[in-house]
Order: sequence, then structure tokens, then C-alpha cells
Amino acid sequence: MENRARFRFLSLHMVAIQEVLNILEPFDYINFSQASKRCRKLSTVKKPYKVFILIKDSPEILTNTDPILYGVRWTKEKEKDATRGDRPYPDQYHEIRVNCFENPLDSMKELYLYARSLMGIEIGFLAFRMSDFKGQCREIVDRIRSTFRGIHNLQINGKDQQQDELQYILDNMKYNCRLEILATTIERLPLKIPETIKQLLIDNGSWITLDYLMSLKMSTIELWNTNLTNEDMNVIFKSWMEMRSLQNLKSFEINLSNRGDFVEAALKDISYKKRPSITGRYSSYIREGPFEVTRKDGRMATIAVCEYPSEFFVAMRPQPPV
Repeated sequence: MENRARFRFLSLHMVAIQEVLNILEPFDYINFSQASKRCRKLSTVKKPYKVFILIKDSPEILTNTDPILYGVRWTKEKEKDATRGDRPYPDQYHEIRVNCFENPLDSMKELYLYARSLMGIEIGFLAFRMSDFKGQCREIVDRIRSTFRGIHNLQINGKDQQQDELQYILDNMKYNCRLEILATTIERLPLKIPETIKQLLIDNGSWITLDYLMSLKMSTIELWNTNLTNEDMNVIFKSWMEMRSLQNLKSFEINLSNRGDFVEAALKDISYKKRPSITGRYSSYIREGPFEVTRKDGRMATIAVCEYPSEFFVAMRPQPPV
């Protein structure tokens, strides 16, 4: 067979090289950077990526590159090594390559640290699946907490987990904006949540009391499956209006246990105005309201009964401060 001259990619002009590198998917880009010292040097100019990290038995890293999310999954299953998979969604497509390693979690950490040193990766989202670790959550947290720092959004999943293990994750992972607790615990006891985060979502809030809710400092609060009543809502609204709690609030949503007497019970002894229908993101969800209330410093908020997709909830939206 006739020998063909090799295409000398690195001999191209710097602008041409960068144009080619910019169209590579992130993990091919990383592979290129590992080919030689010069390739590594050329690769350090790429802009940072935000990544999604899934901590589970077969951990994954996904890059936030719309409309396609490229990812790597690590597994112990040898038959899946060097395979590719996909997860199609209505408005997005995930392309996953699978690598087999004896210790998937440590291998993922190694790639993450290299990628972070190469292009300044930021963690937009980290999900922790407690059910995959069967009582070893503390050990897993100790192995990853020094590596995965500055997490924007932390999500914790798992059914009937140990309370102390969930609390250990909350106390030791470093997250700075949004916390989503989708996990349930056997004990169903209140959780200690950092006051420094801005947004909180609790999906299984049967343990949430009125006093616990009133002590929260976040600007965005979403609580579901609580046992709080319309009478409790009345206390919450009055407390906000009298500037006794929830002073940082920008958005508040909570499941509605009884729609029938919402106005009579939740708005009892509260001065409000019925506003015309509004437009925007939540307008199609509104089933009753919106009602406008005014805090004693003059700041207003709207309160509405909403439905999505088939569950009723209350939405409160204070106006931005002037």
C-alpha cells in the first residue's frame, strides 16, 4: 500500500488550530490535550465548561453543551467498556461513552481534576444517589468533598435513608446556591440546612413544621408533600407582612392540602386586592387569584392558587425591592 504523507495539524496557523479544537466535543478535546506537551499547551486556551456530576454506583460527568450533553460513565462491568449510549429527551440529547475501571469513582475524580486544571471546569449541578451506596455515604462524601468544591446546585436522592447520613452530606459537601432534597429518611426528622444557600427545594416535607418553615432564610423556597394547613398559610402570610420572618423571600411555593377553604382560611383577617389575570411563566397554572397583599414597609406580593400538573399549590411572589 502506498504510504501517504501525514497531515501536519500542528503545523497549521494558530487561528486554524483553534477553529478545529473549538468544534471538538469536550472529551475528545481532553484526549487531544493528553497527546503531547504541545497539545496540552494548545488546549489550555479553551473557555471553561459547566458540568453535571452524578455520584452513583456508575458515576457520570456530563458537559453543559446545548443542545447535546456529552458525558462519560465509569463502570466495573467489563462488557460495557468502550461502548457508547444515548438518552434522548424532547429538547436535548445525551451522548454517553462508557469506560470500565476497577474503581469508577476514583477514575472519575482523576479525569475531573485533569479537566479542571485544563480549562477551569465549574460544577453547575451535582446529584448524589444515596440508595447506591448502602450505608457507605459518609465514606463516599469523605472521598469526594475535597475534589468537588464550589457546587452551584446539589441534589440528593434516595428512599428511606438514614437521617444521620443525609445530614452528613448536607454538612460536608460545599454547595453555594441551590439545594434539592428529594430523599426521604426513615426517621422523618427535621434537617439542619445551611443558611448561606439561596434556593431550597424539599420534595418530601412531611416533617416540616410551621416553626421550621418560618426560620428559613432562603430567597426561593419550594416545599412539597408537607402537612401544613391553610391556617398555617395564614400565619406565614401575616408574618411576612409584619416583617417577622421570610424577609429575603423572592419566591415561595408549597403544596395545598385543602383548596376548598383557601381564601376563607389562608387569607383570613388579611387585607388583599384581587388582581387581574397576569401573563408570564405561571399564568396558565393559576386557578384562583392572584391576590395582592402589602407588607408594612409598602412592599407588595401576589398570592395565587396554582395547579401543575395535577397537584394544587400556593405560589407567593414578592415584588423586587426598590
